[in-house]
Amino acid sequence: MRVFAFILCALFACNVKGYAQSSASGAGNITSRLEAFYSSHVMEKAYLHTDKPYYAAGDTLWFKAYVTIGEDHKPTPLSRVLHADLVNPDLSIHHSIRLEIANGLAWGSIILPDTLPAGNYRIRAYTQWMKNEGEAAFFDKVIPIGSVNEHHPVAKTAVVNTPVSANQPATQFFPEGGILIAGIRTKTAFKAVAANGKGIAVKGIIKDDLNNEIKRFESAHLGMGALVFIPAEGRTYKALLTYADGSKNTVKLPVVQQSGITLIVNNNLKDKLNILVAANQSFYKENQGQSFFITIKSGGIIKTYSSKLDVPQLDINLLKNQLSSGIAQITLLSAKQEPLAERLAFIQSADIINIHLQTSQPSYQPRQQVQLNIKSTNAVSQPDSGHLSIAVIDETRVPFQENDETTLLTYQLLTSELKGYIEEPNYYFIQNSADSEANLDLLMLTQGYRKFTWKSIMNAEAMPVKWKAERTLSIQGLATRLNGKPLIKGTINLVPTGQGPLLTTQTDSSGRYSFSNLIFYDTTRFVLNAINEKGKNSTKIIYQAAKNEPVQTSYLTGAETADYTMQTYLSHVRNAAIVAGDYEKIKGRLLQEIQIKAKRPEYNYRSSNLGGPGYADQVIHAKDLVNSTLLGDALQGIVRGVDFHGGNNPAGGAPYLRGFNTGPMQIVLDGAIMPAIDVSDDGRTTGFSLNALNINDIETIEILKFSNASIYGMNAGNGVIVITTKTGAEPNSRSSSAVGLLPIAVDGFYKGREFYAPQYTVSNTQLQTGKDLRTTIFWKPEITTNSNGEASLSYYNADTPGNYKIIVEGMDNNGRLGRQVIKYKVEQ
Repeated sequence: MRVFAFILCALFACNVKGYAQSSASGAGNITSRLEAFYSSHVMEKAYLHTDKPYYAAGDTLWFKAYVTIGEDHKPTPLSRVLHADLVNPDLSIHHSIRLEIANGLAWGSIILPDTLPAGNYRIRAYTQWMKNEGEAAFFDKVIPIGSVNEHHPVAKTAVVNTPVSANQPATQFFPEGGILIAGIRTKTAFKAVAANGKGIAVKGIIKDDLNNEIKRFESAHLGMGALVFIPAEGRTYKALLTYADGSKNTVKLPVVQQSGITLIVNNNLKDKLNILVAANQSFYKENQGQSFFITIKSGGIIKTYSSKLDVPQLDINLLKNQLSSGIAQITLLSAKQEPLAERLAFIQSADIINIHLQTSQPSYQPRQQVQLNIKSTNAVSQPDSGHLSIAVIDETRVPFQENDETTLLTYQLLTSELKGYIEEPNYYFIQNSADSEANLDLLMLTQGYRKFTWKSIMNAEAMPVKWKAERTLSIQGLATRLNGKPLIKGTINLVPTGQGPLLTTQTDSSGRYSFSNLIFYDTTRFVLNAINEKGKNSTKIIYQAAKNEPVQTSYLTGAETADYTMQTYLSHVRNAAIVAGDYEKIKGRLLQEIQIKAKRPEYNYRSSNLGGPGYADQVIHAKDLVNSTLLGDALQGIVRGVDFHGGNNPAGGAPYLRGFNTGPMQIVLDGAIMPAIDVSDDGRTTGFSLNALNINDIETIEILKFSNASIYGMNAGNGVIVITTKTGAEPNSRSSSAVGLLPIAVDGFYKGREFYAPQYTVSNTQLQTGKDLRTTIFWKPEITTNSNGEASLSYYNADTPGNYKIIVEGMDNNGRLGRQVIKYKVEQ
């Protein structure tokens, strides 16, 4: 046996039949190019584990995010910001949040309003880095949402762009290796798809151009099947098809190549993957002695082997335990390193976390406590510590076909690596039979796989990086002069509310500014202040909120949840609402109109005061501020009992209650507490200046003393001045602009809420007597197993008897994935 066989066996414990020679330089060149390509095309994936497969309006959608990098599924060290969107059926974004990723993990929730129209929504998740690969790299899952409100309309669904022939089934044929070659016995897979995007059963007859019957065939699973025949030289072939709905069609098979070489893969062996490189006589005579290469890519590891075409066939066996779980890509290349044939094989290896779940007893009573013990081990039964998430649902009231489920395993190992809609992805993981393995191989043959083009690799093309990986939040925008020209090298101050330092930056040559490396949570208020080179604030400042990535891809109707499944759940939601006394509200019953009397004239003004209008010792309106350009100067003498230090100084205007020298009054601008200002003896100022405000922007100024000021806490002991501007009384996260000073409210990282789980051991009358009709019985997004791979937790069942299902998913720090499901009964 030659060197090629020795190298192959040393690395993969395989055996090779036939003659082979090595060409180390060529093989090494391909491997190095592949490795260079992948090092410059680092890919991230995001997967969301949701507590339920579908919801009703008024529910809360709970989720855990697993964000990984590369094909070894390790927690990403790249991105620290994850975007999660709830997408309306019309492809607009209903709700969007940003989550802070730590060690590849994040979790959150989305409240679904009870006014939400029914329809097929989607939840998607992505990092900014994924945008370099396009929307196809995003996690995207259909989330059907129903409603028990018969008065609510059904959500408008976006039109799916389908070909003209989409009103009837369509069938494609896929020769193994990519081509039909004359004289080579070839497996040709096929897939028949109905107009709704789902597979449809089909049977047919293969005939040649002489009308000879060559082969009869029929589909095996979800419209997929395969037939084996030997194409003849000079012949063409067609398939006469009959679909399950009775319709018929004729489809041409791919053109037969008269000379060629291909890959034939047998994945039916338990421990080995058999690869056969086969050339027909014509190709063998023309290329005898020529070199060729085989690349095998599995779990991010690339191996390349070379040989000479000394015999028409080369037979290779690889041990599966040397490959990673998931899709292995096998490619045959010519001596010029051009791809000749390609084949995918799904490897079911032992590199999966084994998660063992044990409840304290096999069945329970309503409201009884469940003690759950968790233990995770690796392939050799050693403890495996990692991060898990758990959902417990009442499956009787939330029924779902397990084959249709999107799981951590189905997404990371299968659907994220294939093109198109994958029907019943979990079927290939929960079924353990020869049929399911054969059908999974049909999926590999029919759903095309392309993560790169060989042309890009051989030309050493680097991925164009338009979007950098986000690790923190940022606030950015544009500043201009009043004439519209960019403010170049202008000073921009970002003033946070409450605690936090004042940040300063300069605009660039286009007038743009950016504050980066920010970390804050929920909706946080800031004030932006722009100053030109003369220290004046006669500038226009624009805040540009981050835009949500638009949704461009429509889902096929085949992704819908069966109506009977949703109706079972909605019936329970309706009954639960009746028990809770909410049903009339849910039905949309109009409440009796309540007449609200008008406010007293002196209270009828816009106010950002925490106490609302009318709770101030004095109110100054815009019309009162005349004959002055500086606010502090204008207020001097108008405000009773307040002196303004440095009121005629452009950088001054510090307010002090008369007789109180312990410190200046607290300034609140459009709800934002500003840093206190003071003027030293030498005239220097620190903190926020009243005179930085443009008088023309002021709508009201409220003076709060003593009891009225107490609503602002301990820092209000010296009094409070509440300023409400004409544009900033109700700041929000949308883009906005103002002159000189702009209050904004920015959505920070989502701060997760805790799932409510009742504790029936405590003495609580409401808990003991109220009806518990939860369908998500328990949700915990983060469970960390210890060094022994162990964790334990407890929760209480609801009042509803039935079948309860525990779903646990997770991963360890080495990228090993795991999932386990067990069920138990709750008996009345």
